[in-house]
Amino acid sequence: MNRLIEIVAQLRGPDGCPWDKEQSHLSLLPYLLEEAYEVIEEVQEARLGQDLADELGDLLLQVVLHAQIAKEEGRFGIEEVIQGISKKMIRRHPHVFGPAAKDQNQDQLTRQWDQIKAQEKQTPKLFADIPKAKPALLRAKKIGERAAKLGFDWPNTDGVLDKIKEELAEVEVELKKGDKVALESEIGDLLASVVSLARKCKINPELALQQSNNKFIRRFEQVESGIEAAKAQGQTLDLNQMEALWQGAKAGER
Repeated sequence: MNRLIEIVAQLRGPDGCPWDKEQSHLSLLPYLLEEAYEVIEEVQEARLGQDLADELGDLLLQVVLHAQIAKEEGRFGIEEVIQGISKKMIRRHPHVFGPAAKDQNQDQLTRQWDQIKAQEKQTPKLFADIPKAKPALLRAKKIGERAAKLGFDWPNTDGVLDKIKEELAEVEVELKKGDKVALESEIGDLLASVVSLARKCKINPELALQQSNNKFIRRFEQVESGIEAAKAQGQTLDLNQMEALWQGAKAGER
């Protein structure tokens, strides 16, 4: 770790790399997101050996870069980052490092974590500490969780399913009207309702959609192969033929 810190400091030093020296917190954000998503992909694809280690290293580099920039600006360094997270983990785990009961169940531990976190933040508003830059699906899930803690939630999934049907009907109305602004709003409400269903089922909507994206690509690659094969014979597949290829790819996964 110390060697990595030294390398990053040298890269941003007087005789360092021009690219590294010109980076800022803002300019590095796309790389931070990219590296985080690459870690997620390695885990989802079960590449849990050296591939995952490499991607975790790339993500760690982003943390060290941000800390180095902050150190140069006189605000904090990597030491404060490590000390801060260490203190936080100890503070939020009194059942491990403190006097709290050690035989708590998962729900009790979650409530304990939330209570300690609320004391730390001391934000007057329920949603104030939910980052606006958080991916929309995850932000919607977090908003729903916060509201549910105050009792604003459906008692079961039946209520959510009814809400989804209601929102879908409103989307259909706006489709017929042709009002794009209103349609965008209703589609957003529909998506939020689907996220609520995922939340009630204890499913991460972001990961669920990622898996669906990957599944579509996997199946469509077989459709694409069929299109290319037909093209080589001077033929063009119509939608029904492509649908047949899609169904074949789908059946092959069962």
